[in-house]
Amino acid sequence: MMGDEPASLQVPWARSSLKRASTRFDPIVKPPRRDAGVAEVDAGVAEVDAGVAEVDAGSSEVDAGVDAGWVHTGPFGAEISPHLGLGIPDDSSVGRADKWLLVRSQLVVSYDTTRKIPNWSAWKLESANFGSASRATSFRVDPLLGTAPQARDSDYVGSGFDRGHLCPSADRTASDADNDATFFLTNVVPQTHASNAGPWLDLEDEARQLANAGKKLLIIAGPVFAANPSSIGTGVPVPSATWKVVIVTNGDASPATLNPSTTIVYATVVPNTSVVSGSWRQWQTTVDAVEAMTGLDFLSDVDPDVQSALESRIDQ
Repeated sequence: MMGDEPASLQVPWARSSLKRASTRFDPIVKPPRRDAGVAEVDAGVAEVDAGVAEVDAGSSEVDAGVDAGWVHTGPFGAEISPHLGLGIPDDSSVGRADKWLLVRSQLVVSYDTTRKIPNWSAWKLESANFGSASRATSFRVDPLLGTAPQARDSDYVGSGFDRGHLCPSADRTASDADNDATFFLTNVVPQTHASNAGPWLDLEDEARQLANAGKKLLIIAGPVFAANPSSIGTGVPVPSATWKVVIVTNGDASPATLNPSTTIVYATVVPNTSVVSGSWRQWQTTVDAVEAMTGLDFLSDVDPDVQSALESRIDQ
């Protein structure tokens, strides 16, 4: 549940001494495998009518038996995309310059065209998302933004930063089209290789292990910035850290069925520095802490009592 005001940036201290960065990382720069034209993956799906974000707040069709004392003010995330099944964390909408909602069948992104950086990416993860598709190699601009400002691959060339996926390539290998959808630069932030190939990858790997074991996951991730961030290329800001919230359930969770006793919640804020390494759990925190840092409201479609139970704890 979101606090009244975002707190100043405070990346949690590491819980153990730093170790050498992991080398478990598939190099980003390779010869292109697929024509950039496939970048228009699911473009038709993403052309969601802007009105989708204007769902009648008074609708009771999705009020699935939550506490009668609590009135949801909508829109419901599930009405926008399954990837937002437990709620949309802010007021992003199609065409809004600083919070442009990009809806695809593979993931949902909120993009800030004024800063040329994603606010967040959200996606479901389960075993059905894995297959034999190989990793795409061409990062590309997002056609759904048309002529609106956005980052370009040239912004990253020679910058010293990885093109850091929010929704990982390895989470979308059921088809080439699914994998390609993660390579739009709207799903990418400037990330140090140490973070990208170290703690960030460590949590990605753990999430995939859970999905392969039959769990259903809802994941949302994004950047956080210091007061005066440095930038690369044509002004793309460099995050001081990247955050991720992972909701793990035994089945397809809905706001009405989400049960704190059978749900696992992971949250982390990983420093975007060149010296970070080791397990993501060094920077594990609460969802409440991520909300305070970002101003976002996770699980916004869930009864406040359930939110409170889940967002205040650190699961192992």
